[in-house]
Amino acid sequence: MAQNDEQQGEQCVRTEKELPIAFGNFTNKENWDFFYAARGAGNFSEWYADWPQLRTLLRNHLSFPPSAPPPEELSILVPACGNSRLSEHLYDDGFRNITNVDFSREVISAMMKRNLRERPGMRWRVMDITDMQFASGTVDAIIDKGGLDALMEPNIDPRLGTIYLSEAKRLLKAGGKYICLTAVQSHVLGRYCLLFRKFRFGWKVNLYAVAQEPSSGTIKQRAFMFVAEKYILTVVSQISFMDECSVESHGNQVEELFEALERENTVRAEYSNGTDTWHSLNDLNQGVQGNIGVLEPGRAVKLFLGETGR
Repeated sequence: MAQNDEQQGEQCVRTEKELPIAFGNFTNKENWDFFYAARGAGNFSEWYADWPQLRTLLRNHLSFPPSAPPPEELSILVPACGNSRLSEHLYDDGFRNITNVDFSREVISAMMKRNLRERPGMRWRVMDITDMQFASGTVDAIIDKGGLDALMEPNIDPRLGTIYLSEAKRLLKAGGKYICLTAVQSHVLGRYCLLFRKFRFGWKVNLYAVAQEPSSGTIKQRAFMFVAEKYILTVVSQISFMDECSVESHGNQVEELFEALERENTVRAEYSNGTDTWHSLNDLNQGVQGNIGVLEPGRAVKLFLGETGR
């Protein structure tokens, strides 16, 4: 029994110990190649949460209307897949049309070898997530487990996160979903909270607290699931926070999240309740439908040509 407790304790801090923190740059491909080469194909790492904590939430958001393809045909993209088993669990749960991308050739090669026999339909691509070579409007769901957080690390070019999210938005079909697992640390919430701002016009957004493992008492940070659904109209809606697991105090992490969420919803209320009709050119170009030529009495049409600012 004591041995099991010790193993559980090691399991709950596994992620923190396995991260190549000494690299100092999560966007350096050579660092990740070295890290994965040293680990081999048999090892895996899970950032933030494992399958038991994610399965119900993911299945709920991968349930599309009857007109959509069945689960086994849904086009799912997993960017910055690393050596997580998330795709394997999804595949075994009936989602067979999955493409995994990572810029580390080492990890893609290892994951292909590990899954070749048991999951022959799984696809693996060596690719930079800020420049994904797929056609626009071809993906039903993007499931990002820590990819955005890695791009938002301090001292990294702040444009990378913006470029990546623009790519994700471009790839999604109308009605498609960007599902992001994040620790929403200060550097992610900062910069006007890029994650909220990039999905402001024409997206329905929900935020969930991910349940923690019973043995994860030493984990200092809680994971959250951000879900943005691509609307067919350029509406501005409030972000709904769904407290699935009774969020208790986790220090500044949760407090800063709530403050950022309140600020963002205030901005969204100003756009949706005002007399003007707002559109984002970027979102219109990325598949969100809207007609800037439609005029209504007493309402002005305003168009954002670049990023939406605050």
